[in-house]
Amino acid sequence: MVEGSESDISNLKFLLLCFQQMSGLRINFDKSEVMVLGYAQDERQSIADRLNCQLGSFPTTYLGIPISDSRLTVAELRPTVGKLQHRIEPWQGQWLSKAARTVLINSSLSSLLLFIMSFYSLPETLHHEIATVQGRFFWAFEGDK
Repeated sequence: MVEGSESDISNLKFLLLCFQQMSGLRINFDKSEVMVLGYAQDERQSIADRLNCQLGSFPTTYLGIPISDSRLTVAELRPTVGKLQHRIEPWQGQWLSKAARTVLINSSLSSLLLFIMSFYSLPETLHHEIATVQGRFFWAFEGDK
């Protein structure tokens, strides 16, 4: 977090270039976005231009987690349940033992949820949906059975 002054933006750009030189990693400014809060649209665009980045907006995702400048709704957090279902589909729980299903739920599915819950407190409706997905996998149900 920096202020929007000319010197602060120049210092931030300098730090990013130093990181690039010291780490050997290359920052792709064409793919990078800057989130600017509390400034008029023309000032926000000017800051993004000085950093050679695109001007981003909220809500966005970072590492698969939705980020917003306001409280997230159930609809914005619901794709996490979809991620669980996509992870489960290839496993075909009906051919696994209960012990194997328990290990998969605890290792893979729960880790995704814990990662998300380390940022947000999930609404109760999502807890029920997640428990339904996990339960269907554990009891080897298919589809809506």
